[in-house]
Amino acid sequence: MQNWRVNIAVFMIKLLSRPAAKDFAKQLLSPEKAQQKIFCEIKKNLAKSQYGQALGVNEDITYSAFRRTVPIVSYDNIAPWIEKEKQGFQGILTPHHIDFFEKTSGSGGPAKYIAYNKPLLNSFNRMFKIWVHDILTNGIRVETSRIFMSISPALRDEKQTIGGTPIGLDDDSQYLKKMWRRFLKPFLITPPLILDIENIEDFRYLLAATLLAEENLEMISIWNPTYFLVLLETISIYREDLIHDLAMGFIVKNGTRYVFRALSAERKALLQKPAIHWQALWPKLKLISCWTKSMASYGAQKLNHLFPDVLIQGKGLLATEAPISIPLMNSVGCAPMLNEVFFEFRDSASNIYLLHQVSVGETYELIISQRGGLYRYCLGDRIKVTGKYHNTPCFEFVGRTNHTCDMVGEKLTEDFVLEALNQVIQFNRVFCMLIPRIETDGRGYYVLVCEKSDFISDEALDETLSKSYHYQNSRILGQLKKPVVMVVPNMQREVQDFMILCGKKWGNIKDKILITDFEMAKRLLDHLSNEYIV
Repeated sequence: MQNWRVNIAVFMIKLLSRPAAKDFAKQLLSPEKAQQKIFCEIKKNLAKSQYGQALGVNEDITYSAFRRTVPIVSYDNIAPWIEKEKQGFQGILTPHHIDFFEKTSGSGGPAKYIAYNKPLLNSFNRMFKIWVHDILTNGIRVETSRIFMSISPALRDEKQTIGGTPIGLDDDSQYLKKMWRRFLKPFLITPPLILDIENIEDFRYLLAATLLAEENLEMISIWNPTYFLVLLETISIYREDLIHDLAMGFIVKNGTRYVFRALSAERKALLQKPAIHWQALWPKLKLISCWTKSMASYGAQKLNHLFPDVLIQGKGLLATEAPISIPLMNSVGCAPMLNEVFFEFRDSASNIYLLHQVSVGETYELIISQRGGLYRYCLGDRIKVTGKYHNTPCFEFVGRTNHTCDMVGEKLTEDFVLEALNQVIQFNRVFCMLIPRIETDGRGYYVLVCEKSDFISDEALDETLSKSYHYQNSRILGQLKKPVVMVVPNMQREVQDFMILCGKKWGNIKDKILITDFEMAKRLLDHLSNEYIV
């Protein structure tokens, strides 16, 4: 693309996103005032909904009365109301029309259905504007504007609810308004018409070919860093086939011909080297936006090693339920979307704090009220306040709440497993996952699935887990058998394939150090044991 076109595009994007960025910066100066404003909007929406009317909420309710009247809820608490929405009834949790539902993609249990209306979509759009304005103003110097955004195959087991409301989106760009999608379309790296491909390996192959054909790739926006790492692995595995197909300029899959830009001689030579120099393959690449905290730190550090000159920017906390926080180049952490979501924070003693009341260095459980019809909703995420930016506390994701595995009373928590195993394995060196297995006699044991060997033995794993009193006691009583280490060389790919088969969206799959859902654990181990013996 000619430089003058890129310069005009960058100028227009900055111009169009400036009002949102300017307003957000202003709100950060007065967090209490900003939160009061969004609270007033949300309580009016609640008062107009059947849920709010059942609680006796009116539009003039004060925050103290709101706390007394509206309970803190989990998804299960409001599932009957959401079922009514899925049946096609309007005005249940929100007075606004529901455009579609998105399913959560967490690997710890059953999927949840989150309703999206125009006000909630507007929240996501404003977050994107703020982010892109900050990147273009304070981050990278754009040359090509070629962007790749996460895209997943259409393997949804449900296309719509019983009431006829659509379920799910195919790629991240669909969260944006049509005007922005049209404006960004020339810059988005879009694969040929592959969304209907149901074979995940064919989908990955064509997506890898799309990226290989784009030598001017400049920005990547994904969620889990392993998404991109698996694509790199796909290129490594099928490099000879990809070289052959891209030299011809087309690929045939299942009788369909997909046309690509032919591979240049220089890029072909790079692919033919014994070890692929990934940064040389995409010399214009400047930014990879992805998760970098908790279990995603392994993949993020691996990307940083493969692309040492590329900015690996950690995403803020972005849930299916709402945009929670956003990374800013000059902040000490991710700034909360304080003009889109009303925040409450619960400490370990169950005390509730507002945004302007939290303390730097403290950890809290996050409770949100948003524009889509969720009120005092417990996300199940814990955050740590890292500092302040323009008077507003910033925070980062540190883990899930109550993420505990308990087969026979051992009560292993995600926090303990992450900290204990990190001391002996170091997740920047090897990816692993602890999975429970219950036998027919009622006794259980744990399987540590690793992508590499020689990092930890069965005995060392048992010793490490025995630092937990309840685990050690269960082992002494004979309720738990000795754990097992299982090596799966292509673990990330295998786990992602399993999650996709379970109906999870590929681009949104989260890494887990500990599986707590026993049925899912059994199915996952059975899937892995098809090729690898426990």
